[in-house]
Amino acid sequence: MLHLLSRFVKSARERSEPVSYRHINKITKAIGYFNENISKPIEIKELSDMSYCSNDYFSKIFVKIMGTTPVDYINLKKVESAQLQLITSDDPIEKISLQVGIDNFPYFIRMFKKYTHNTPGEYRKLHKVI
Repeated sequence: MLHLLSRFVKSARERSEPVSYRHINKITKAIGYFNENISKPIEIKELSDMSYCSNDYFSKIFVKIMGTTPVDYINLKKVESAQLQLITSDDPIEKISLQVGIDNFPYFIRMFKKYTHNTPGEYRKLHKVI
């Protein structure tokens, strides 16, 4: 997990004050939890509670280390998971939305398009391997 975070930590050091191991550990723990529970809706409060800090402080150290907000990171990872499912399965898009923990289908489509510049259906047509 630390290997995955290393490029983010390096860029964080270049932008501001040094990041402590304690901060990296909090973020690593939260990302691990997120990866294990990607199919569920995840609230920032859950992640900050497990890191024993406030929502604001958690978000601040998350941005410092990862270079993006926790919400953007979570959404991007859910979209990446959906992208994989779209090209490797024939599951309906609504089912894939639920599998990545987003039960509001119109929101899923908007979010997917924000990160990929395509709707899920367009993405599947463009990238599906036959």
